[in-house]
Amino acid sequence: MKGKLVKTPFRGGMLILTHQELVLGEGLLGARNIRRFPLRHLARLELRPSPSEAVLGRSVCLRFVWIDGQITDVDGVGPLAGERIRMLLARLYRVAQ
Repeated sequence: MKGKLVKTPFRGGMLILTHQELVLGEGLLGARNIRRFPLRHLARLELRPSPSEAVLGRSVCLRFVWIDGQITDVDGVGPLAGERIRMLLARLYRVAQ
C-alpha cells in the first residue's frame, strides 16, 4: 500500500509519514528544503513536551533517533498527530518507545 499515512504541519513546515519514509519540508506547504529519512533506519521515537509550550501542552516535539545515532527533532506537532505517528510507527516497525 502506497501513499501518505499522516500529513501534519509543524512549526516551520510540513511532516509527511509514508510506509517507507519520513518526509520533512519547510514552508507552509512543505515544498522547500525537503529532507527524506527511510524508516527502516529508525531506532526509536520519543514524544516530548514542546520546549516553547511545555506549560500549555498545545504541541509536542517528536524526537526521531536513527540507528547511526543521529537525532532529528520535529517541534510544534499537535499532540493528537504526535500520538498517531507514535502508534503507527509502533505497529509498522516495532519502533522502541
